[in-house]
Amino acid sequence: MTGSILSKRIKQIYQVYVPAFMFCLFLAGAMFTVKTAFLPEKALAAEQSAAIKEESSSGSSASGTAASSKKIRMSAKKLTLVQLQQKKLKLVNSKGKKVKWRSSDKKVATVSAKGLVLAVGEGSCTITARCNKKNYTCRIKVKPLALSASEVTLVRGRQKVLSLNNDKAKPVWESSDTRVATVNESGCVQALSPGECSVTASWKELVLICQVKVLPISVENLATSYPATAASQGRIVLAGSSSMDFWNSAPQAFAPFEVINTAIAGTRVVQWLDWYKELIVPYKPSAVVLYVGSNDIANGTSTTGKDNAANTILLLKRIKATLKNIPIYYIGVCPCWSRQGGWEEIRISNQLVQTFCNNTADLYYIGIGSAFMSADGTPNRANYLSDQLHPSARGYAIWKKMVARPVKKEVRARAKAAAKASTKKSSSK
Repeated sequence: MTGSILSKRIKQIYQVYVPAFMFCLFLAGAMFTVKTAFLPEKALAAEQSAAIKEESSSGSSASGTAASSKKIRMSAKKLTLVQLQQKKLKLVNSKGKKVKWRSSDKKVATVSAKGLVLAVGEGSCTITARCNKKNYTCRIKVKPLALSASEVTLVRGRQKVLSLNNDKAKPVWESSDTRVATVNESGCVQALSPGECSVTASWKELVLICQVKVLPISVENLATSYPATAASQGRIVLAGSSSMDFWNSAPQAFAPFEVINTAIAGTRVVQWLDWYKELIVPYKPSAVVLYVGSNDIANGTSTTGKDNAANTILLLKRIKATLKNIPIYYIGVCPCWSRQGGWEEIRISNQLVQTFCNNTADLYYIGIGSAFMSADGTPNRANYLSDQLHPSARGYAIWKKMVARPVKKEVRARAKAAAKASTKKSSSK
């Protein structure tokens, strides 16, 4: 009963109010049509123009906001420069505007009318650029120009490259005593004989000095010159007798790899059976290159070729047992005119050592003898110094090709393989 009454009431409301609502909508539409029909054309155009202007104004406002975001600013808030170094500063978004530059302390740094800063002396200052009545600043810190070392101790025959802490600097290098040490245009100091001297680097109005001390070659002095620190580990170690000792261009031949040359002129294999523990092992080298045995055989009056080979093989075994999984190279003894009497013993020794190396992992034999020979099978005098014993510059060029190149190739390949294995191990975790 109640449901029937409610249903009847809803039907009555629908019949009364829906027609009324529809009539109101009809009247509103009619009024809009009449207004549009009788509105003057100018008034209508004005309304349309106002609408377009309002839309345009909205777009311009957005554009203005984007433009205003390009604020004027200094290209850098702070800089650290080395004495006599230059750096260009810019006032970003100031194109077409007048900019005035100044330095708070010209003894520290100056600035040109175009924002080029020149570091003058140690200290700090502020570079200011004024534009549109506003100041924009950059804080400058200047470090003194300096040599990579103020003191150097070298063993006779060794090198040290000096440099300035400004890559743009082109200094003039000079040694105060070229009998003790020389220096080339790249700052490479070559120790020649025991003594002391100073090496200067002159650039513009500055002169920097490095004190150089050259020691006679010995096991103790080599250990002093090449301290076994973390920084010295992983280099290529060169060891042996005079031909290796006198290879002054070895650092350039093995570049970019660094070398430690612990060779001592006049030494024999039997001495290196002990010295390897002090002059090779502590550096944990990436490779070892040996040239030793020539003094043992000499002119055939000392050790026989067979005995020399036995000692050499023992040395190689000891180094290999201590320094595992690194390449060890042995350069075969090279025949020369000054030791003509030992040629046959040299041949025997080289053959035995080569056979051992060929059958042992991580050991490599480098035979350079044939490259030093003339067409008739005798030593080419041009490949030796006047003593007809030690390699000449031409001879060491052969060493670079036949010794340094394969060593570098192997070290590079092993380093690449180790890096790949390390990456694979890390990714598997």
